[in-house]
Amino acid sequence: MQGWQTRPIGEAFRVVNGGTPKTGAAAYWDGPHQWITPAEMGGRPSPYLAESRRTLTDEGLRVGAELVPPKSVILSSRAPIGHLVINEVPMAFNQGCKGLVPSSAIDTKFAYYFLLANVPLLESLGTGATFKELSSGKLKEVSFHYPPLPEQRRVVAILDEAFEAIATAKANTEKNLQNAQELFDNELVATFDTSRRTWPVETLGSLCLKVTDGTHNSPPYVEAGVPMLDSKHIRDDFEIDGSRADKFISREVDDMLAKRCKPQAGDILISSRGTIGKIAIVRDGQDFNIMGNMILLRVPPTVDRAFIAFYVLSRVSHIESIARGVAQKGLYLSQVRDYKVPVPSIGEQQRIAQRIEQLQTLRADLCALLDRKLAALDELKKSLLHQAFTGQLTSSKPVPVGRQAALQTTTPQFAANVIAIAYARHEMQKRDKTFGRVKEQKLLHLVEAIGKLDLGRRPIKDAAGPNDFAHMHKAEAWAKDSKFFEMVKRDGRYDFRKLEDFEVQRARAAEALGPHLGKIEAIIDLLIPMDSEEAEVFATVHAAWNNLLIDGAEITDDRILLEARDRWHPDKLEIPKHKFNDALKLIRSKGLIPDGTGKYVRGQQQLV
Repeated sequence: MQGWQTRPIGEAFRVVNGGTPKTGAAAYWDGPHQWITPAEMGGRPSPYLAESRRTLTDEGLRVGAELVPPKSVILSSRAPIGHLVINEVPMAFNQGCKGLVPSSAIDTKFAYYFLLANVPLLESLGTGATFKELSSGKLKEVSFHYPPLPEQRRVVAILDEAFEAIATAKANTEKNLQNAQELFDNELVATFDTSRRTWPVETLGSLCLKVTDGTHNSPPYVEAGVPMLDSKHIRDDFEIDGSRADKFISREVDDMLAKRCKPQAGDILISSRGTIGKIAIVRDGQDFNIMGNMILLRVPPTVDRAFIAFYVLSRVSHIESIARGVAQKGLYLSQVRDYKVPVPSIGEQQRIAQRIEQLQTLRADLCALLDRKLAALDELKKSLLHQAFTGQLTSSKPVPVGRQAALQTTTPQFAANVIAIAYARHEMQKRDKTFGRVKEQKLLHLVEAIGKLDLGRRPIKDAAGPNDFAHMHKAEAWAKDSKFFEMVKRDGRYDFRKLEDFEVQRARAAEALGPHLGKIEAIIDLLIPMDSEEAEVFATVHAAWNNLLIDGAEITDDRILLEARDRWHPDKLEIPKHKFNDALKLIRSKGLIPDGTGKYVRGQQQLV
C-alpha cells in the first residue's frame, strides 16, 4: 500500500495502564476527574465519551490512576478485550483498560477504527486462566498500519458515513423485528380472549391423560446414551433441540425414570423454572428424557395439542405471575393441573391452531429475513474495515451488501458461497480443522437432500458417500479465480484455505444466498459437531434411505443399514456398524427423515 507506514503500537502511541484507588477510601472518590471501567464501555451508540459513572478526587488520581488527554483511544484489555471509546475530556480508567495516546501524525478516529478492525487479533493475544487479559507488552507489539494524515481522514469520513447508514438500517430492522413479535403476540392474545367466547372450560388435570414433570434428582450420567434435556433446550418454534444435549443417561436409567415421565410424540413440554412458559411439542422419532424444570402434558386424541400449546403460550404473562418461590420462582404440578383452559369443538380447535400456525410461520419467515439482514449489516461493517486497512477503500460511496440480487442455486458461485459460509461457521466454533473436502461434499449433498435446493448436482455412490466431484470442482475453481478460497492438499487430505478477498467475498455471500440462508445455516450447524467420518456416514444413511423410498422398497432399519453400509461401497465395511445406527437415530431425532423427493444417488461411474 503506497505511502503507508507500519510501526508497533508501542512506538506509534503512548500506552497508559489503568488503576483503581482503594474503593473504601472516601477521600479518593467523587471528585472532578472522570474514571471508567470496561463495564460502561460496551454497547454504546457512540464511540465518544465525556462523562463516567464514577469520578476521582485529586488525591485518588495521585495514588491510583493516570489521566489521558482528550482524543485518546481507551481499550478494555480484560472482561472483555476489545471495548473501545474515544474520550472527549481528560479521563482515567481502571486496570482493565489501556489508554492509547496518538502522536500528531495519527488521527484518533482512524486509530479507533484500526483497533475495532483488529479486535479478534487482540482477543487472541490475551492470556489467563480465569479470564483472558491483554498485557501492555503484547499490545505494544501489534503492528499499526497507517497512511499519511489526509488519507487517514478520508478513510475515516467514508467509514463514518457508511457506519451511520448501517446503524440506521440496523435500528430500523430491530424495530421491525420487535413489531413482528408484538403483532403475533397481540393476535395470539386476541384469539383466546375468553371474554368474547362461550367455550366450555376444563382444567388441564381433567383434560390431559397425564400431567407430570421430570426427575428432580440428578441421575447418573454416561458419556453417550439417551439425551437428558432441560428447559434451555426449548427453542422459540415449539421445538426441543436434542442436538445440543450435554448430558446423557443409560437406557436402564431411562427405563427407570419412565415410571414417572418419558416424553412421547405429541406431548407438550412447558418450562417451569428460570424462563417460565417456553413450550415445545415432542416430534416423531425424538428419544430423550427431561429434568424437573419441565412439565409434560399428554393430551388425548380428542384434543388438538397445538391448540392447547398456543393457548398456554397466550397466557405466559399470567402463568409467570402465579409462579411461586423466593430464591427462584417456579410452576408447581398442582398449579398446572388446576389451570383452566377453554375447550371448543375439535373442529374449532384445529381451525384456530391452523390459523395461528400460519401466522407463526409468517412471523418466523419475516424474523429470519430480518435476522439475515442484521447479519449482512454486521458483515458489511467487517468488510468495510477490512477494505479500509488493506488500502482497498477507494470509493467515497461503498456499495452496501444488501443491494445484490439472490443467486441462482445451480451456479458455481452459489455453491462456493455455501462452502465459504460453512467454513466460517466451523471456524467460529473452533471446528475448522474438521472442514475438508469430505465435509464440503456432504454439505452440498445435504443442502439438496434436506434443504430441497437444486444445486445442479448429479450424485453418485463413492467411498466417502454421495458425491459429485465435477460440480464441486466448478465451485472451487470459481472461488479460486475470485480470490475467495481454495482447497489445498496436505498430508493426504484437502484443507480449506482463505485467499486475499475472503472477507470481502464472505460479506457478500450471506445476502447472495438470499432467502435460502436460514435453512443452509441450519444444515451447516448440524454438521459442525461431526468429524469427517460422522458427516460421511450421516449423509450416506440419509441418501440410502431416500434411494429405498424412490425404489418403493420396504423401509426397515436393517434394510437402510444394508444399503448404506454393505451395498454402498466396499470401503464402508471398514466403518463400525454402530456409527450407521447412530446416524439413523440422529436423522430421526432431528426430524430429518427422507421423503423420497431427494435426488437418486446412482452407482459408481468411471470419472474422466
